[in-house]
Amino acid sequence: MSYILILVKLSMLCLQADLFWCYKIVFDIADLNFGEFFEWSPHRGARSNKYKLYKKFPGTRNRLEFFSERVTTVWNELSPLILAQLLVLNVVF
Repeated sequence: MSYILILVKLSMLCLQADLFWCYKIVFDIADLNFGEFFEWSPHRGARSNKYKLYKKFPGTRNRLEFFSERVTTVWNELSPLILAQLLVLNVVF
């Protein structure tokens, strides 16, 4: 197995873990304060993800590596159908 394939798998695992924690924070499943990590986006349209998060402007390069910065873009791109299914199933990872 090539090292590139292993790195791709590791990056996908990290992304899945980030989305897992984002889901738990957004829907108040984890005992963490939503406001410490995210803010709701003021542009939550009817046809888009109604749980959109606001992407803050990172003041430093280090901030780009923070959990909330890594996961916000991916979370906002999730389709409303996927989020609705997760809510109906009340997925507990």
